Amino acid sequence: MLSGLKILDFSRLLPGPFATKVLADLGASVTRVVHPSLPDMMEDFGPPHGDTSTLDFELNHRKETLKLDLKEAEAQQNILRIISDFDVVIEGFRPGVMARFGLDYKTLREINPEIIYCSITGYGQESTRRSKAGHDINYVALSGIPSYSGTEHPPILGAPIADLSGSMYAASTILAAVIRRDRTGVGAYLDVPMRDCVVSLGILENNTYLNSTELPQRQTTLINGGSIYDYYQTQDGRYLSVGSLEPKFRKQLLDNLGIAETSSKPEIAEKIRSKPLSHWVQVFDDVDACVEAVLTLDEVFDGVKTVEKDGVRMQPFPVKIL
Repeated sequence: MLSGLKILDFSRLLPGPFATKVLADLGASVTRVVHPSLPDMMEDFGPPHGDTSTLDFELNHRKETLKLDLKEAEAQQNILRIISDFDVVIEGFRPGVMARFGLDYKTLREINPEIIYCSITGYGQESTRRSKAGHDINYVALSGIPSYSGTEHPPILGAPIADLSGSMYAASTILAAVIRRDRTGVGAYLDVPMRDCVVSLGILENNTYLNSTELPQRQTTLINGGSIYDYYQTQDGRYLSVGSLEPKFRKQLLDNLGIAETSSKPEIAEKIRSKPLSHWVQVFDDVDACVEAVLTLDEVFDGVKTVEKDGVRMQPFPVKIL
């Protein structure tokens, strides 16, 4: 779908490379600019695959690679010579770094006025934190979401939601800018702060607070444990997810648990704890109650079609284009 779109990718780690992976999966041509000798943490993340890792391979196997040390004048001149061939630039350095290389938006726009230039950073180009180091946990912490999530302790999530929300905002905004450029001939500079991206994921509680100034507390709101919407432990130490918010789903839940329609959350928890997960999976298999098992990865990928390239199994693109 994106055949003909050419992207020059200066990013490292996860946010930028995941964004360009999505665009490459959709047909864009992506060229990575990598340092000749400095390693990328993603090269050591996960099982090894040749000189890199399976994760690095999954992120980048569709992309071409250009090895350049951007601190060298010759490397900078090489970029300036080829920039007219590209539609999009994406980078993930701290603010000011690309300007020091002479490869910032202002400079590249002089050569290629239609260039779309996307910067993914922790805090944005104009933030007071613009020069601070950070990782996903820091951006999530500053979003406010952990303050009302979990029980007594903010949950440590198993997925880097700030990194990946930054990736998806970058990819979608790049595509919007491409549409505008194709219509008007005008390029764009896109400032994508991961902290702000993850703030946007808290839209439910953000909206309540902004319009009432009432701070959400743990286990008090509809989807943070303040209702029956929760994870419940089973007899064998596994967990069952219950999303039975609407009355019709709640009725199905309670009927199939075999308890009264007036049952409280502790009573639901006690009933679910009385049987192993396999029992409840069987009970709710054909029941429309928004109840599902919390799966382990071996269960998630059991029988799921995967893509294999060069001996590495990878997840397929999640959206079917019909």
